[in-house]
Amino acid sequence: MDDWKALGLVDTLCNTCIQLKWKEPTSIQREAIPLVLQDKDVIGLAETGSGKTAAFALPILQALLENPQRYFALVLTPTRELAFQISEQFEALGSCIGVKCVVVVGGMDMHAQGLLLEKKPHIIIATPGRLVDHLENTKGFNLRQLKFLVMDEADRILNMDFEVEVDKILRVIPRERRTLLFSATMTKKVQKLQRASLRNPVKVEMSTKYQTVEKLQQYYIFIPVKYKSVYLVHILNELAGNSFMIFCGTCNNTVRTALLLRNLGFTAVPLHGQMSQNKRIAALTKFKAKNRSILISTDVASRGLDIPHVDIVINFDIPTHSKDYIHRVGRTARAGRSGRSITFVTQYDVELYQRIEQLISKQLPLYPTEEEEVMLLQERVSEAQRIVKMDMKNIEENKKSGKRKRDGNNEDDDTEQSIGIVIGEYLHARHFSGHTAKVLFGYTIPPWLWNAYEKIGVFGFGAACTALSTDIAKYTVGRLRPHFMKVCVPNIDCSLPENQHRYIEQFNCTATGMSARMLKEVRLSFPSGHSSFSAYTMIYLAMYLQLRMRWKGSKLLKHLLQLLCLFMAWFTAMTRISNYKHHWSDVLAGSTLGTINALLVAYCVADLFKEERERHCSTEKHRPADYETETGGVAGIQVNNGTANRNC
Repeated sequence: MDDWKALGLVDTLCNTCIQLKWKEPTSIQREAIPLVLQDKDVIGLAETGSGKTAAFALPILQALLENPQRYFALVLTPTRELAFQISEQFEALGSCIGVKCVVVVGGMDMHAQGLLLEKKPHIIIATPGRLVDHLENTKGFNLRQLKFLVMDEADRILNMDFEVEVDKILRVIPRERRTLLFSATMTKKVQKLQRASLRNPVKVEMSTKYQTVEKLQQYYIFIPVKYKSVYLVHILNELAGNSFMIFCGTCNNTVRTALLLRNLGFTAVPLHGQMSQNKRIAALTKFKAKNRSILISTDVASRGLDIPHVDIVINFDIPTHSKDYIHRVGRTARAGRSGRSITFVTQYDVELYQRIEQLISKQLPLYPTEEEEVMLLQERVSEAQRIVKMDMKNIEENKKSGKRKRDGNNEDDDTEQSIGIVIGEYLHARHFSGHTAKVLFGYTIPPWLWNAYEKIGVFGFGAACTALSTDIAKYTVGRLRPHFMKVCVPNIDCSLPENQHRYIEQFNCTATGMSARMLKEVRLSFPSGHSSFSAYTMIYLAMYLQLRMRWKGSKLLKHLLQLLCLFMAWFTAMTRISNYKHHWSDVLAGSTLGTINALLVAYCVADLFKEERERHCSTEKHRPADYETETGGVAGIQVNNGTANRNC
């Protein structure tokens, strides 16, 4: 406690530090806290994990204790995750004095944030863009009484093109304030900002060059780009039991890597800028709570995040900016702990890697691996990559269509078929007359609309019967889907003699995230529901087109549309096989079931061709018979040489 008291902090804050098990201040805290307490502007430069947040939080809380005021301090951060973390630290340090904090970041409801700002908190932690939105649009909100402005990770704020927003903020806050700039790296943009916003600042620099902490063991591994995933899986297996942060270069690669590791049974969770704020918070919470052992992220998580239990950082994609390397590996070996980092270097990354070594003035050792041992995993990883490729394709298709995929078993929608029936009835009414209008509740309904209503009702009835018969067959017969082993990962060894050539019913699924619903679904392969439904809808529509497209010149178009319907049914069936969702026999059974239902509904329920038969009979009855008197026969006996009337 004496060490904290020596910095000039009051007993209340010193006790809080001891309760948080901070035995003594770090170097940046020893240098910066006394200067801030002396009302000086400070620029603090230190490596990641050195306690920069407490270096500005503690003196701000002491100043707030001496002069309680709403809207006392503003902390600007580059990322949402860092904003929430700083808020947690302020609340932990200020719990004894009842400090009120509000986080104002993008991706959250502005109205809800506005209500929180109306309560006038002591500390506002914000990203520049969303804060400017509130300054311009939230009635009654201003920062004219602000006493402290803090810019954490200042270089990152400016690198993310927040310069315009920072300028707007600087124009609306008072000049008589304390300004604190903290970062792990100093850039020209930060120097420019220093000249614009700080008055006679004192620079506290813990290192004169870019460097990483001493307790961090850094390695590199040189591999061909096509084997990156194989080596990643090998390292995760070899170092199992540790907590990992894996950094990727793009959002897509983050999602792809997370899906790959999940398919292989790892508890991985992704974090990137294209996720909604709630999902980002949920992912980070799961990782912090140790519910997930692997966090796969873009550089959105490379700055400032303090997750003490991170043991190993893996640069799966090498950073394009050398300084980002320092921030990435700074997620481990924090606050005096030890840690490891491994950087993947491919044939295309050599120049970027050399820049990193030049920046940190250190040559990294090669991480030892046995190539033969690694390559044993290639087949398993390749199979998982193939599944991930299909999953990524589905994700992209859902993004383009603007629909969210709720689960992997969405049945086909029959909206298009219903629209086709409505159009068919309307065109039929335009070309053929003879139907009388219906009167319902005093309203006259056009014949084409009434017929469309009847046909769609029968079509929906058939669709329901098809789905019901398919479900009955599924729950009666069942059968495992082709990808069952990958999804379930059962705890059985198929290589053992006692497990071969027999059904195994007693097993448990070991795959992570395997819910009871998923387990039930992967057991219901026979028959294919998608195949039966598509066969029913497309064949029924093809027969409907045969009935309705009878106007002049429609013959070629009719057959073309019918062929297209049959092709769609065939294509749906084939994709169920190619995506490893069903066996070929499941698809064949489903298509057969759908076809039978379509024929039964068309001929027995809807009786689609009843009108056609009646029209044909009417034509036959009114056709003039071609009679002749046979000269060789009995006089007066007439023989019909024309077409005999059918028994209609």
